Amino acid sequence: MKMNILKYCSSIACAILATITASCNDLDLAPTNKFTDLNYWTSDAKASAVLSKAYNQMMSFEYFFKDEMLSDNLYEGRGNTDEKLITSG
Repeated sequence: MKMNILKYCSSIACAILATITASCNDLDLAPTNKFTDLNYWTSDAKASAVLSKAYNQMMSFEYFFKDEMLSDNLYEGRGNTDEKLITSG
């Protein structure tokens, strides 16, 4: 009788253990519809493209000269930009 109870308990324990381990899913899934840090930086070409875009935005004409228009270093006599309105009062 005791052997039958132990056999049933061990089979129930094995079934519970199999159910628990089979239902575990990886919860840290990467999204497939957009870039993340994990799936973007996979090649040198992508890193070069990001670096080129950063330098283009950093050293554009507007970025470089708009701040200078607000100082005495540069005078723009034409146009009706916001910087000209600020400097003319």
